[in-house]
Formats: sequence, structure tokens, C-alpha cells
Amino acid sequence: MSTTGGRSAAIFDSVSAPIGLFRTGVIGQARQRQRRRRRRLAAAAILTAAIVVAANLAATGARRPGGPTVTSTLGRVAAFVPATRVLSQTPYLGVNCPVANSIACDRVGLAVNLRRPAVAVTATVAGWILPLTKRGDLPAVRGRPRTEFDGFLHPAGIAHHLHVIPDGGPSSPNSWYGNTPQPQIDIRLLINYGQGNLVTTQTTVDLSTGWG
Repeated sequence: MSTTGGRSAAIFDSVSAPIGLFRTGVIGQARQRQRRRRRRLAAAAILTAAIVVAANLAATGARRPGGPTVTSTLGRVAAFVPATRVLSQTPYLGVNCPVANSIACDRVGLAVNLRRPAVAVTATVAGWILPLTKRGDLPAVRGRPRTEFDGFLHPAGIAHHLHVIPDGGPSSPNSWYGNTPQPQIDIRLLINYGQGNLVTTQTTVDLSTGWG
């Protein structure tokens, strides 16, 4: 009897051990899938918040200073802070055409420098959305913290939207030398410092005749 019982126990152990390993493997895989799903949902939530704020930046970008701001409707998503607290210098906005003093290409560049590194910055230039995905003239590494953000808006509507008045005369109708007033352009920024830390700010800059 004892021999039979020992054999039965051995057979049970030999069968239950693979079953236990199988169950452990299935449970482990399920937990890994749950963790990946939670990470995807968290990333999607952050991206959605950024898109919503950017859309509201565009919607309010053309309003005059003192009017309704993003903070009034989206303060829970991105806090509004004064530009002097987040910018190390005034942003630079300039015409970026291959021919000097020409606005024919209808392209402008925006350079923004922050006081501390961020992972992404989205701007509106007179209400038109511009992701600042460059560092200088070259693409930046996505998601890597930095303080220098650049981007190029094309078409920019230099004449009809930014209200530049060419001053080259009849012989050069697409030339702008800066002899007519420099338009003052409203710039709004959505700054993403990572881990859901979003802020917005606003400033006004002069459009320059050239870039760099």
C-alpha cells in the first residue's frame, strides 16, 4: 500500500508541477499586458491634454491682451505663468526666405529659449499653431529635455495675416527692408516639462526682416 501511495503522490507531483508553472506563466503574462495597457492609457491621456490645450491656444491666440485666456477654461490642465518666469530671453520671430529681404516664400522662424529644460513646446503665432520641433535648423531628438526650441511656419501669411507691408516699390513687390512698421505678433506657448507638468505663457514680439 505504501508503495502504491508513493507512486500516486509522485504522479500527482509530476502532473501538478507543469500545471503550476503554466498558471504562473499565464498570470505573469496577463499582469504584463495590464501594465502595458496602463502605460498606454497614461501616455494617451497626456497627449490628449496637450492637444486640447494646443487647440485652445489656437482658438484664443488672436485675441488681444487682456481678453479671455487659456487659463480661464483650462487652468486645471495647464497653469498660466508670466513669460519672464519661463523664458530666458524674448523669443525671436523673423522672415526665413532664401533670398534676403524677400517675403515671397511666406515662411517665418520662431526661436524660444527657456529658463529650464522641457521636453516639448508648441507655439501659436498670431493664432496659427506651430510645434517647435527644431533645434536651430536641424530636427531635435524627440522627448529629450532641452532649453532651445525652434520652428518654422509655412505658409505664414506674412502679408495678409501678419500684416507686413512690402517696401521694395513696384520693381520689387515682395521685398521688405524694414522701412515700414514691424508688426507686433502675439506669441502663445504651451510648455511640456514632462510627467504631466504643463504650463502656458504669452508674450508679444516684433517680426524681424530676417532669420539668424
